[in-house]
Amino acid sequence: MKIYSVLSILVFSLLSLNSFGKIFTDLDEIFDHLKGEGFSGVIHAEKNGKVIFSKAMGVKKNKEPKEPIKLSHRSFIGSVTKQMTAVAILQLEQKGLLSVKDKVSIYIKDFPNAEKMTVENLVHHTAGLWNYTQMIDFSQDKNYELDDLIDLFKNKPLDFEPGTKHQYSNSGYILLAKIIEVVSGQRFADYLREHLFIPLKMKNTGLIERIDQMKGALSGHQWDKDYKLKYIGYKPNLTWAHAAGGVYSTAEDMILWGRGIRSGKVISKKTYNQMISRCVSGGTSKYCYAAINDTWSGQNVIWHNGGFPGFNAVSVYVPSLDLDLVILRNYLGGSSSVAQAHWLFSWLVNKSADIPVIDELDVEPQDLQRYTGTYSKNIEGFGKLEFFIHIKNEKLYIRIIKNGHFQEDWRLIPVETLGKFVLKVADAQMTYSEDLKQVRFIQSGIKEPIFLNKE
Repeated sequence: MKIYSVLSILVFSLLSLNSFGKIFTDLDEIFDHLKGEGFSGVIHAEKNGKVIFSKAMGVKKNKEPKEPIKLSHRSFIGSVTKQMTAVAILQLEQKGLLSVKDKVSIYIKDFPNAEKMTVENLVHHTAGLWNYTQMIDFSQDKNYELDDLIDLFKNKPLDFEPGTKHQYSNSGYILLAKIIEVVSGQRFADYLREHLFIPLKMKNTGLIERIDQMKGALSGHQWDKDYKLKYIGYKPNLTWAHAAGGVYSTAEDMILWGRGIRSGKVISKKTYNQMISRCVSGGTSKYCYAAINDTWSGQNVIWHNGGFPGFNAVSVYVPSLDLDLVILRNYLGGSSSVAQAHWLFSWLVNKSADIPVIDELDVEPQDLQRYTGTYSKNIEGFGKLEFFIHIKNEKLYIRIIKNGHFQEDWRLIPVETLGKFVLKVADAQMTYSEDLKQVRFIQSGIKEPIFLNKE
C-alpha cells in the first residue's frame, strides 16, 4: 500500500535532505541516530548468506507496559506483498498454466474492460484500474473476501486506456489474486503457503485473513503533529489489503524469500531474471514484476517497499555484492524505510552515509505570523492541492488538503534562514518567495518542485 503519496497528501521518498546532511562513518552512530529519531522495528542485513548486522529497536506497543521489539516479532510488509503475488503468477506461467500476455477476460469473464488488459498490465500497473484503497477506512473492523474487494472497483471507469500509462494501483493485484485462484483451483492464501512459503521454509509468513489472526504481532504507530510516536490504538484489519499488501512476515523470513526466489527453488533462475527485466520505465528506475530495478550510488539495486497506517517496510537486494537488506517498522512517519535503507546501503558500500540532521532555527512566534495563509495549485489528473498554513501553540503547522480532504496537521520546522522550513514527515523542504505570494515545495529524491500560489 502507498499511504501519504506526493499527490495523495505526502510522499516518502528515497534520498535524504542533503542540505542538512551529516556524514556518519560509524555503524553504531547510525543506529544511535535512528534510535534518536524514534525508530521502532527491525533491521537485518546479510552478505553472501552471512549476517552482517541484525538490530531490533523500539517497542512492540508504545503503551504501558512497554515490551521491547524482538527479531522474531511478526510485522506487516505492505506492498512488498505484491512481489509474492507476482512470483505466483510467474510460477503459473512457468508451469504453462497461463501467459502474462493473456487477456484478463480469459480468467475473469464478467469484469468490465477485461478484454482490453493483459495479465502483465496488472503486474506493471498499466491497466488503468481505479485504485480501490482510496475508499478504504483503515480503522474499520471488517473482513473482506476477495470478491468483496473486486466489487469496490469493478464498476469504476478506467483512469486511462490499458497499456498507455504507468500509474500505481493496488486494484491490479487484487485481480491477479483472482486469476491465481481461477487457474490453480486454490484460495490465494493457500496457494502462497503451499507453493511459496512452505518450500522456502518461511514459518512466520502468511496472508492475514481474519481480524484476530495476528495476536502477538507488532502494533502500529505513527508520528503525531509534533513528531512524537503515537500508538494508533488498533491493529489494522488487513483483509482489505489481500494480494496488494496483506502479508505478515519477519526480517529473517524476508531474507529467506529473497534468497529463495533467486536460487531456483520456487521459480527457475531464468524466470527470476525475467522477473527483474520485464519492466516499464519509471525514469532512472524501472518497475518490473513488483521489483524496482534501480541504481543507488552507481550500484544496481532491486527493491520494493510498502506502507500503510502504522507500518513501513522495504526489501533491498544488491546483486554485485550478494547483499540483502530488510527493514520492517511498526511506525509511519519521518524518514521512510527506503531512505533509511539507502543510508545503510551507503555505509555498507562506502563505509559512510550522508544523513539529514535538522538544526532548528530559533524564530519568535510573532515572526511566524507572516507565513500563514492558504497556498494552492490545480494539478492535472489530481485536482486541487492546498496548503493551509497556520499557527498553533506559537508554532507553524501545515494542513495538506487534497480535493477538500485532509488527514492531520504537521509542524513546519524553521531552518537556516527565515522563510525556509522542513516538513520532517515527508523529508521535504518548503521555501517562501520574497513577497510571500508563492511557496516552493520539494521532497528529497524528487527532481521537480511544486509551486503553490497564495489565495
